[in-house]
Amino acid sequence: MRFNFKFAFLALVVVALVVAFSTISFSVRSTWRQFLLTVPSEVSGYPGDTITIDGEVFNFGWWWLHDFNLTLSGLPENYEYEFNPQHWDHLMIIRVWDSENGTYKVPEKFTLTIKIPEGASGEYAVNITGQEFMSWQKSSNSTTFALKVTSLANFTVTNLVIPQTATEGEPFDISMNVNNIGQSAGAIDVSVKIPSDWTAEEERKSLTIDANSSQNVVFTITPTKTSGQIQVFALYPYMKEIVNITKVGNMLIPKEKTTATTVPQTGLEALVEQIDGYTPIVAGVAVLVVVLVAWKIASNVKFRVVKGKEEKFIQTEL
Repeated sequence: MRFNFKFAFLALVVVALVVAFSTISFSVRSTWRQFLLTVPSEVSGYPGDTITIDGEVFNFGWWWLHDFNLTLSGLPENYEYEFNPQHWDHLMIIRVWDSENGTYKVPEKFTLTIKIPEGASGEYAVNITGQEFMSWQKSSNSTTFALKVTSLANFTVTNLVIPQTATEGEPFDISMNVNNIGQSAGAIDVSVKIPSDWTAEEERKSLTIDANSSQNVVFTITPTKTSGQIQVFALYPYMKEIVNITKVGNMLIPKEKTTATTVPQTGLEALVEQIDGYTPIVAGVAVLVVVLVAWKIASNVKFRVVKGKEEKFIQTEL
């Protein structure tokens, strides 16, 4: 049997081509179906917020991707979310042209909307995965971003106490409770507005109050004879707004301040008042001395009166 060199050579060529093709195919297989997911690295929101995240799917491989889906993981079960779109029948390779760059590829756009529940807080690593399901490879790729949920301080002002009456020139206090009913510490400014000619030791106080805590706030105010109302303002940030709590007190009509008059004291009143200033023992001794002196004086007066009468009787007898 003669060896067919031509057949052997042809077989070697075929094997070489198969090996070369396999090598090339394995080396470039990853470039057949390649894509990249892009989203912001970090997003933030508040409890009750609905946030929208813009994302892109960039198909830079050689082939289109078919039956392509986006999925999400890393959020608690009570978070609601939605992709738009979430599925592509054909994720194409999109090319555009301009005068500066010539022809180049551009990505597909999508949005992710997340509804943050009331009362939520914390930070989450959220993963987005894209995958095609048409080929045997089922190529996939993922990206991750951080979702930060910032807790909120939420305030109320209760138990506002303002006196019903006031006296011109005499200071008085007003008080209130400032309550943080939110889930995190927060800052709040509390101020009072009073008639222009009244004065206050402090017209504004800046407070930082822990979550689920309260603080008593007192303002000391000095009125004039002018009538007026006291208004309380509490300002604090909530999400992207400034919340203003306003409380208005009753109308105050200050009474005129009276000047005390001094009534002249008698000698006995002055003596009694002076004795009252001493200790009980000293006061007792002083009272005893006063009684003895008074008794002695009374005895002398009586003696003189009786003696005078006796002398007059003797003269009549003669």
